[in-house]
Amino acid sequence: MRLSDRLLDVVVYTLLAILIAVTLYPLLYVLFASLSDGDRLLAHRGLLWKPLGFVTFAYERALSNPAVWTGYWNTIRLVAGGVILNLTMTILGAYVLSRRNVLWNKVLMIFVVVTMFFSGGMIPFYLVIKQLGLMTGVGEAQKIGETIKMRRSSSPPCLCCSCIRSFNVFSSKVLWSVLSRGDDEPVYGVGC
Repeated sequence: MRLSDRLLDVVVYTLLAILIAVTLYPLLYVLFASLSDGDRLLAHRGLLWKPLGFVTFAYERALSNPAVWTGYWNTIRLVAGGVILNLTMTILGAYVLSRRNVLWNKVLMIFVVVTMFFSGGMIPFYLVIKQLGLMTGVGEAQKIGETIKMRRSSSPPCLCCSCIRSFNVFSSKVLWSVLSRGDDEPVYGVGC
């Protein structure tokens, strides 16, 4: 290893260590302060490297408050419901966009791609959703997201689509067979 490579490694690792320390210390400070005695913490000056008297009173008081447990329950419920809703809508949207015979397929794909590229950010998105009245618990709006990854623009024509149509199999059965397949099995229905 050349001297310049070793010098670069020293500089990179030094900067990385400084970045880790600057990021980690505020988190440790909050943890140590929450476990410290309040009077001793107020009298303390300088950096805090350990709790000043081990006290769990703040945690006991916070966890005895029923509003905290209500908040945890709401968070768990909204996350679980949001994940189920988002996965369902993403799967359905990706399935529709992967079909070639859907009316206005290209227009819908352009709409999804353009909105993915140009986002106003989280706060304007929240304000729009709030003004539209869509902030009603679990039914929050979500973009279709990563559907572009499921579409294969250069996929070969699907031979099974004509077979499926000739046997009068409904599209929901095709969707279910695509969703329930193993990871090592090819997807024949995508791109039809």
